[in-house]
Amino acid sequence: MAYAEQEPSGRWRCRYQLPDKSLGSKSGFTSPTAAKAWGDEQEALMRRNLWIDPRDAETPFGEFAQEWLDARAPRLERGTAEKYRSVMVNHLLPQWEAWPLIGIFNGYIEIEKMGFRAPRGLRRHHGGDDLRVVLQRHERRCQSSVHPRQSMR
Repeated sequence: MAYAEQEPSGRWRCRYQLPDKSLGSKSGFTSPTAAKAWGDEQEALMRRNLWIDPRDAETPFGEFAQEWLDARAPRLERGTAEKYRSVMVNHLLPQWEAWPLIGIFNGYIEIEKMGFRAPRGLRRHHGGDDLRVVLQRHERRCQSSVHPRQSMR
């Protein structure tokens, strides 16, 4: 259960239980009520399988995309891997490389809820499908850290 503790600076820190049973924390709250409310919300998100570890959320898109591409490339035909790399370098990284994943991911979720899909040619030629695949992989990785059995489906 989340709780608040006062720091020497007079501000408050929230402590909450992570999926691996260790304690996470976030500092900088102005009141113990705000700190506890934030922690309770984190734990509620974990129970609903919607929680994203803040350490993962702050990963820059460029770093995660490179890991994703390096992991996939050995299983792909050479031409396919080159196409993926080309789309990544020419279309996705110039726009999104420095963005934290959570910034892109939350916007992507809102766009998907509205039912927006770019025209097929635009998706294919400007990396829309590749961005969607990378973000879905990030989503599955985050969900499996909360509920490891989810990743076996």
